[in-house]
Amino acid sequence: MITPTPFPTSTSAPLPTPYPTLTPFPTGTAMPVPTDTPLPTLTPFPTGTAMPVPTDTPLPTLTPNPTTTGGPVPTDTPLPTLPPNPTGTDMPVPTDTPLPTLPPNPTGTAMPVPTDPPLPTLPPPPTLPPAPTLAPIPVQQFVWGNNKKGQLGLGTNAGVLSPLPMGQPGEYSEMQFSSQNGAFLKYDGSLWLTGTAQNGILGNNSSAIFSGNFSPVQEITNSQWQDYSLSNTGVLAVKDDGSLWGWGGIQMVMLQSKATQIGIAEDWSSVANGQDAYYVIKNDASLWSFGRNNYGQLGIVASGNVTASTPVSVMSGTNDWSMVEAGMYTGFAIKNDGTMYAWGANQYGQLGDGTVVNKSSPVHIGSGITWSDVFTAGSATYGLTSGGELYGWGVANYGLLGSGGLTYSSNPIQIGSGMVFETAELGSVSTATLSSGLLYTMGNGGDGQLGNGTYNQTVTSLAPVSFPYSWLGLNTGNSTSVGGFAVLPTATPSPTYYPVPTATPPVFLMIPFNFNFTTSSFYPDQEGFYFTNNAVSNDILKLQYVSNLTTETNFVVNISNESDQVVVINLGKDNYEVLPFDETTFELNMFFGNILTVYCHGNVTIGPDIITGSIASI
Repeated sequence: MITPTPFPTSTSAPLPTPYPTLTPFPTGTAMPVPTDTPLPTLTPFPTGTAMPVPTDTPLPTLTPNPTTTGGPVPTDTPLPTLPPNPTGTDMPVPTDTPLPTLPPNPTGTAMPVPTDPPLPTLPPPPTLPPAPTLAPIPVQQFVWGNNKKGQLGLGTNAGVLSPLPMGQPGEYSEMQFSSQNGAFLKYDGSLWLTGTAQNGILGNNSSAIFSGNFSPVQEITNSQWQDYSLSNTGVLAVKDDGSLWGWGGIQMVMLQSKATQIGIAEDWSSVANGQDAYYVIKNDASLWSFGRNNYGQLGIVASGNVTASTPVSVMSGTNDWSMVEAGMYTGFAIKNDGTMYAWGANQYGQLGDGTVVNKSSPVHIGSGITWSDVFTAGSATYGLTSGGELYGWGVANYGLLGSGGLTYSSNPIQIGSGMVFETAELGSVSTATLSSGLLYTMGNGGDGQLGNGTYNQTVTSLAPVSFPYSWLGLNTGNSTSVGGFAVLPTATPSPTYYPVPTATPPVFLMIPFNFNFTTSSFYPDQEGFYFTNNAVSNDILKLQYVSNLTTETNFVVNISNESDQVVVINLGKDNYEVLPFDETTFELNMFFGNILTVYCHGNVTIGPDIITGSIASI
């Protein structure tokens, strides 16, 4: 082995560490090759298993974070710095690609909607036959009863025994009657009147006693009216503008023959015209009265026979009145809650408060009853409840309270127990009611007002009236004339003044008559033969004969009288013959349904003046 030469002392490099002394090889032997460090012995893999992958070198141990913090998260590449947002504003959203600019819409027009592609054209539907045209259902006004002064508006003053059409269907909305007049309100608001012109009640500047109208004539101002009320002496009415007017024998405009305004207020809504006292409701539902107060009929606490020349408040401060009605020296009013109050004359219990003592201020009527309407005539009163029950009180003449044994009742008595009524109308001696569209009447039918085809019949309980149509309403008044409205599903019936006979016509022999002017009325027993005589100055005496024969027949009428008068013969068809009274015998051609009427014009005095004569069929 060669001994290495030591480095010179003068060099600065450090001397290497001396090599270890090697053991000398024996002479003649090859130099041994150093053996590599043996590889670790691997555990053999079980047959069929994958060879294990050597484990990667473990990652270096990281320095732990401080105790209060989690481990550090490697920092991502920082995002680019955005410009700061202005204080208080939202962060800007990156702008999308802008939509294409649309042309501006014209000012004030809607933005156009893109048109869808057109639908395919469909074949036209099959042609259907036209719908049938339905005939209108008109409402026709009918009238019957007393027509001595032509108040029924039929163009004649012949009496009517059963409902007869008056005017055109749908022409009138309301009608009222007094003892000598009729008043008819059309749907256009115009007011038309019939009958005598006494006191200027027709409103046409005429006041002659015998100057009347058998057909309706419009009051002369040609105004539009929203409400009106007719009495035996005058008319009280409210125009469409709310002003109050009157004419005829109205206290505040006495004997004015055309409409005259009462006061200057224009806030009136409805009226009621009584016996010298008048009632008006304002738009604020307050109640007012004016006129005479001799029976307390003004409804104000006042002593003596005072007269209010201007409207005074009734129950001042009470502003919930829905309707008012006037009787003979009485007043009735119903509040919105259905309570009824009454005041004025009460000698027959007509107020219905259980007494016969007059009341100068309103008293409550019918405790616990909810009323919907009230009707008065003379000294009798009817009240209708909200449930359709009908009650009556006051005088009971002619069975008006549904009982022939009563004289009067000061408490309400139910009429037609078990029936439900739509409305009722009370006349001077009779009543008409509607139940389920059917007409029922009772009382005295001296002028044919029962509508059953007869005169001079008294019915003391409600009896149905045969009629082909359904009734909608009734109108009458303190009179023996009646009107009503009915639906006409088919044609209007032919006018007829008589009931069509169903039995074999009777054979009439000579029928003598002897009429004495001193009697107030005369009703012969023979069927179809009628005469009335009011026995007052300047009245009209009427003899009426209704033909029950079906063929043309001759009649001989013999009339004689001690007075020198003229007789006018009316056949009921507007055919007149004027004959001097000394011609006592003449013949008339009478046809089926003709009415024979004899008028005796002149100053008929109350005395022993007698008409005698006879009627015969030859």
